[in-house]
Amino acid sequence: MESSTLINHFLLALPSQINSYFEDTLTYMVRHGDDGAMGFVINRPLPLKLAEIMKEAKLDPTQGEKVPILEGGPVNPSHPSIIHSDDFETDNSLQVTDGIALITDSSGEGIYKTIKAIAEGKGPKNYLFVLGYAGWGPKQLDNELGENAWMTCLADHRTLFDEPYETRVSKVSSSVGVDFSKLSPQSGSA
Repeated sequence: MESSTLINHFLLALPSQINSYFEDTLTYMVRHGDDGAMGFVINRPLPLKLAEIMKEAKLDPTQGEKVPILEGGPVNPSHPSIIHSDDFETDNSLQVTDGIALITDSSGEGIYKTIKAIAEGKGPKNYLFVLGYAGWGPKQLDNELGENAWMTCLADHRTLFDEPYETRVSKVSSSVGVDFSKLSPQSGSA
């Protein structure tokens, strides 16, 4: 499976996913293998800011006042994770690819250390704070790809961290040459 891994790729939900959780989503993949897959929706900001979590942790909230928390997926929706540039690390950081790391520890220690570093101006240059994730069982994502539920493309740092949330889907779809307004939600074969 290693040669066809989707780690560090975007999944773009195709129109066949109309009325599903993933309609109009862009998902960043951090794991994909024989045992399943894991990613984070990166274009759904919640009406919460990182500053609120910083206040709860008794940290200076200034650095988090303009940072939205993202709805990362339908699995374990209260579980925090941080996708970040690899210019910062804790013992709990997992390298996703060159330049990008992930903290998703269940103890919360790495999450707290990272939020504290951000509050002190010593955290990663780029980061996304997400709640929940998207998960697939063995071969489930591969089957969905075969059913034309997703389009994939290599992820890029700018889209992941800098592109406005509301334009991420259109940017990625146009970068791969797809106009969603011209696609049917029905798929089939001739």
